[in-house]
Amino acid sequence: MSITRPVKKPPISEHDQEKFINSAPDGSEVKKKGVMKGKKQQITFTIDPEVLEKLDARSAGEGVSRAALINIAIRQLLNKGATVGGE
Repeated sequence: MSITRPVKKPPISEHDQEKFINSAPDGSEVKKKGVMKGKKQQITFTIDPEVLEKLDARSAGEGVSRAALINIAIRQLLNKGATVGGE
C-alpha cells in the first residue's frame, strides 16, 4: 500500500464563509420580507379604516394613487423628520 498525500481543497471565499455563517439559525443576516416589484419592494401593513378613508380621499383629490401618496408622505417624513409622541 502506498502513502498518498491528501488533496488540498481550494480556499473558501470570504463571501461563501459569510453566507455559511449567516445561514445558521442564529446567523446575523436579516431576511427581507415582501416581494420585489421592479426596483421597489412590496410590503404589507395594517391601517385604521378612518385613516385609509382620508388617505383615499386625499389621493383622489391630488390625482395620484394611494401607493404614490404613501410614498410621498414617507419620503417627506424621512427628509424632514418627525417626533414620535410629540408635535
